[in-house]
Amino acid sequence: MNFNVDLGSDDGWFMKISEEYSFVGFLQWRYNNWSDRLFPEAMLYLIFLVPLFIHHLISACAWILFSYSLVRIFVGTVDRKNFLVAFYHLDLSISGL
Repeated sequence: MNFNVDLGSDDGWFMKISEEYSFVGFLQWRYNNWSDRLFPEAMLYLIFLVPLFIHHLISACAWILFSYSLVRIFVGTVDRKNFLVAFYHLDLSISGL
């Protein structure tokens, strides 16, 4: 699985560490030897175990939920036209067009 991550970076290290340690073994090693940031590092360990398509699915769901929420907050009622305007506006504002 390739996240386009530089393997010399911290993210690259977390990608490779799951091959050396089980999840519980990793938590024990980090707790005893290195870090008090156990929860965030445990999340990084788990994130890199999940297939990439799951990340894409979560991202798409968040994009849809954010668009829906914007319409709900600013207009009050959600209809298809307002939702699509919000959705495409977010896309254009993120891509810089």
